[in-house]
Amino acid sequence: KNIKLLFFALDSLSILICASCKSNEELEGCDLIDCGDHGTCNEDTDTCECDNGWTGNLCDQEIDLCADVNCENGTCNPDTGLCECNEGWMGSLCNMQVDLCADVNCANGTCNPDNGLCDCDEGWMGDNCDQEIDLCADVNCANGSCNPDTGLCDCDEGWMGDNCDQEIDLCADVNCANGTCNPDTGLCDCDEGWMGDNCDTEIPPDPIANFQFEISQDNWTEISFNNISENAIQYSWDFGDGISSAEENPVHIYTASGDYIVVLIATNSIGIADTTTESLSITDPNPQLTLLAGSSSKTWYLQREGIAIGIGPFPLDNNWWSLGAVTPLSERPCILDDAYTFHSDGTFEFSSNGTLFVDNEVNGGWIINGADQEGCYDEAENGVWGNNPDREDFGDGGDYTYDYDNSNNSLVLNGSGAFIGLCNKTSEGDNPNPIQIKEYAVNSIVAGEIADSLRLSIVAADYAWNFYLVSYHNEADLPEIP
Repeated sequence: KNIKLLFFALDSLSILICASCKSNEELEGCDLIDCGDHGTCNEDTDTCECDNGWTGNLCDQEIDLCADVNCENGTCNPDTGLCECNEGWMGSLCNMQVDLCADVNCANGTCNPDNGLCDCDEGWMGDNCDQEIDLCADVNCANGSCNPDTGLCDCDEGWMGDNCDQEIDLCADVNCANGTCNPDTGLCDCDEGWMGDNCDTEIPPDPIANFQFEISQDNWTEISFNNISENAIQYSWDFGDGISSAEENPVHIYTASGDYIVVLIATNSIGIADTTTESLSITDPNPQLTLLAGSSSKTWYLQREGIAIGIGPFPLDNNWWSLGAVTPLSERPCILDDAYTFHSDGTFEFSSNGTLFVDNEVNGGWIINGADQEGCYDEAENGVWGNNPDREDFGDGGDYTYDYDNSNNSLVLNGSGAFIGLCNKTSEGDNPNPIQIKEYAVNSIVAGEIADSLRLSIVAADYAWNFYLVSYHNEADLPEIP
């Protein structure tokens, strides 16, 4: 016993021996052991059994239960050594995130992962967003209906205000100058003779379409229309030949004779229209002249197929010689490229394309640069006009007129050097110099489907020079020069 007493004395200075209660012979086991406030002595083992959280022989050493505990998202309870997790976390070490929405069903909304509560769609309410909100429950629309999507009143026509209880005065700001405002529509009912949103425009009288026309004395295809319509500001013409106009008093040129229906539509300032029609008969007073010169102009060429020029004892008799039979066309191309244009105003135009055929001197030509050689020459060539500069009048251009007498079948060219076919041939014989007047007999002038034909002659007492010309409706059909 004394040895045990010494052992516990060395282990702790807080041993209390109550000698007054028991004698030394009576003290033994747990009587000699003080386990303090945090343990009890086991009588069987004579050792301290420590309370939870304490250790040591005398239960005087507090145990740190959290020393080896790592609470990732929480704190360790020192009394239990267990983790107490932060909100949204679970597990022994608070390392497992809690899915707050796992068992949440939001019928018309979505679960908020931060709180596990439903965020409801517009128009829905309740823990599970399964209760539809009636936005119109407490809304009274006196003259209208509540919109279930907005909870606002859609007012009937003529009413306004949050509850559709304020009648709209549609005529409050309407000024009807010559009429009265309709309270049901807010529109002006105009007095007779007035129109417009504010009844401030006087209704114009209805238009009356009417016109006269006059045929030109100088050109039978040119018609002047005199518009005598009333109460109109806009006009539309249809001349009956596929051509139209918006002019008030148009002048129109027809391309052919015939009967035409002319239509005039006259319109007033408010779009009211009136229509009138007139029959118009276009008659060519001289159809042969039109065949020669067209409605405004017409161009002729010597034939590039068959006979182009010939000579014989009579008109259209070519027994003595011809270009196109005796002499090939290809030998005198500068004759075939000449163009003769007759204008309906009586003017004549000659285009030589810059070339000229000159006969030898015995056949009425002239000597060029000392040579007596018939053939084609360039008009720009030096000395081409020989010893008479007036022969330049035979060249390209010229200021010419013509007279066509259908009754006498005669065609007269007026102007120095004017000619058709050969420049030096006249009814008085060969003449190498320009003359002022040259007369041709018109043997025939005939309209054709593709080209028209013209046969002319210079008629002398004992011979006739004959010229065969064509005018193609489409000049692209004109054959190439051989």
